[in-house]
Amino acid sequence: MLLLSLTGFYLNIPFNFLDITQGQKARLVSPDISSGSAHCLQFYYYMGGTFVGELIVYIKKNDEPLWQLIGDQGSVWKEGVIPLKVAEKTFQVCYL
Repeated sequence: MLLLSLTGFYLNIPFNFLDITQGQKARLVSPDISSGSAHCLQFYYYMGGTFVGELIVYIKKNDEPLWQLIGDQGSVWKEGVIPLKVAEKTFQVCYL
């Protein structure tokens, strides 16, 4: 489910824990974003539990992560804020 709002996007990815095996990855790619209108990326994440892997955020054309967390971060929703300095007119943000 992807919902567009006046201030951003909402992603909800339902899955069944029984269908996941260790080492699997999911990639989320944003729609095109205008670099003139984006100064930072603000998002909320939940990474609670024993078997939590990692969350990496990067610009689609760039291999270097902008932000990365690994492992259990507690059983609460937390805010992430990443300053964006992008040379291209439009870009996409990837979550891996």
